Amino acid sequence: MKLIVLNTHDENILEKAMNSKADLLLMQDAVLFCNNGRKDAPEFGKRQVYALKVDMEKRGLSDRMVDGIELIDYNGVVDLLFSEYTVVNL
Repeated sequence: MKLIVLNTHDENILEKAMNSKADLLLMQDAVLFCNNGRKDAPEFGKRQVYALKVDMEKRGLSDRMVDGIELIDYNGVVDLLFSEYTVVNL
């Protein structure tokens, strides 16, 4: 299983990630893709999507999050990075 780590709000990078069947970890500015107020909010489908809670809070998105995203803390990030996933950073 693959886990793609995104840390930028670049639509081209998101498109590449969405073309794979990998799960996603959104950090830093990539959490902006979780905003349910966006007209073009991505449909993440059946993949597992994680977002760093502190980054969501810093950007005021905690109450405007797309459904199906699991918020995690830094310990959760470490757990993911050292789990069964093959990690790809885009």
